[in-house]
Amino acid sequence: LTPVGDLGTLLHLKQILYRVRPDLILSMTSKPVVYGSLAARMAWVGEEKKVFALVDGPGFAFGGGGLKGRLLARLAKPMFRAGFKSCDGICFGSVEAEIFFHELGVLGPEVRTAVADFADTAARDRAVLAFLGMIPTD
Repeated sequence: LTPVGDLGTLLHLKQILYRVRPDLILSMTSKPVVYGSLAARMAWVGEEKKVFALVDGPGFAFGGGGLKGRLLARLAKPMFRAGFKSCDGICFGSVEAEIFFHELGVLGPEVRTAVADFADTAARDRAVLAFLGMIPTD
């Protein structure tokens, strides 16, 4: 984490999204989920756009031990809460990942979630596209 650099990234993403104006954002991995989701909401105040996240698992921020690991986790928790709050839906890569974030307390009750826990990548991709509303559900 580099707070000044990350703040610059967030503001730069906001500018790009404001100019490009996509109808949908799909972020993957920790920092894009947090900063991409927040930037999208900042750029689209009052607009009906869709923001989704794909999350494989807890990631680096929650994997470390010791003082540094605990500090990083304490900083990351409110960031994930804000990023997830900015999402219309979150698709987790495993049931364990969804449980982890629920138990961490960063998923609000209003957030729509799904799990795409498939070894078959084609089936996983169909499930994610259906979750995004881009193809009909089976």
